[in-house]
Amino acid sequence: MRYGYVRVSSKDQNLSRQYNELKKHKVDVVISDKSSGKQINNNLNELLKNLVAGDELIVISLDRLGRSLQNNINIIEELKEKEVKFISVKENLIIDKTNNSMNDFIFKIFLKNGKLTSHISMLLV
Repeated sequence: MRYGYVRVSSKDQNLSRQYNELKKHKVDVVISDKSSGKQINNNLNELLKNLVAGDELIVISLDRLGRSLQNNINIIEELKEKEVKFISVKENLIIDKTNNSMNDFIFKIFLKNGKLTSHISMLLV
């Protein structure tokens, strides 16, 4: 089954842009969370528990998946152990159990770049 996951950081933000993008990727089910940076993504956690081998998890961007660099790494490792394919549309990234170490390396570069960009933005404010 193909699952999409969308997240925004506050109740006031709208999920429609992410939903519309996921429609293009023919997901069967879309799971969403609206939570601030300090809250846990309960619906994502429930989805992760229920994914099985052969499922796919699709997000629009890596920054919509987890709350931190380490959180994203942990989620991807869990998906690989369960033999669930992970797709991040914006980064054009596909990771599954069969991928090589180069894809893992690229994944971590994307995450580090996102963290660095966020840090620079905070310094400029």
